[in-house]
Amino acid sequence: MTRRAAVQLLGTGLLIGWCLIFFRSETTEQSVVRAVLAEPAATGWSIGLLYQFPEAAADSAEADVSIRFCFGRGETPQAALAAAEENLPQKANYRLCDHLVLGREANASLYDTMDHWENLLRENSCGRLSARVFCTEFSIQELADAAEEKAELPEQLLQTLKTTSAPPRLYEHQKGCLLPVLTLEGGSASCRKERLLVSAFSQTDLSESESKMFLFLTGKQKIVSFDLEGSGQTITLTRRAQAVEMQDDGFRVELTAQHKAGTTLPPAETCRKLENLICQVVQTGWEQGSDLLQLGAAEQLRTGQSEGASTKNVCPQLRADVVIY
Repeated sequence: MTRRAAVQLLGTGLLIGWCLIFFRSETTEQSVVRAVLAEPAATGWSIGLLYQFPEAAADSAEADVSIRFCFGRGETPQAALAAAEENLPQKANYRLCDHLVLGREANASLYDTMDHWENLLRENSCGRLSARVFCTEFSIQELADAAEEKAELPEQLLQTLKTTSAPPRLYEHQKGCLLPVLTLEGGSASCRKERLLVSAFSQTDLSESESKMFLFLTGKQKIVSFDLEGSGQTITLTRRAQAVEMQDDGFRVELTAQHKAGTTLPPAETCRKLENLICQVVQTGWEQGSDLLQLGAAEQLRTGQSEGASTKNVCPQLRADVVIY
């Protein structure tokens, strides 16, 4: 064997050895956290972790995909997170942590909670700014108690997080966001049809129809089904085109959509209901500080105001026209 061949063989062996050490240390000897639950309270914070168990990587085809739950408490988010990590069987690994779940037990603002967590991410590698954000109707303690009675609950909760459509990302929260709301009943987790609109000013529950229209107008969902009161039918629409036109007394929104193939074209009365729903959702969003259709910039030019959507000013006059074909 030549010297060059020996060096190449040695280099290959070292590379293989390093890869084995890397994959073992990064997967089989760390607890892979899949979701973080954060809950502020008057006396401090609670942080919960949904993590992969036992030691195998969550993305390994041969892994035991069982998910377990642990939590910790502390006066600050950092202290609570450290307490939660102490309850993990191995060192925490957040490389697959794609979900952030916010508790609603306390009166604290969910917007402020997201701010706290974003600041914590800048100091610690404990998740991602692109994490999908949810909120709950249950506390971390209630989840822990339920998980003790039903071992498969944490894994079922993770599947619910994965399959819920159009949750906002953490980095989007400063413009206002619509959070899916998780419930815990009968030892199972599910997502409500109604969602929670959260902004820096306040937070308010939207109805099922309002939630769907919010997602439809903002492009978060391309296909939605409305069951409008008094319409007698479910209307499924596919988003096609949306235009906003400035008028002397406000704005006009034109929404053109296609109804589901094989269904009857909805009557004009249904279009009127959808038009009223659009105006209602846009106005509610504006009052909560969330400018769904980006009307604020144009309104500033017209009025000379330095503010856009705000609880301190009135939503511009809005007229909606819906065309369904």
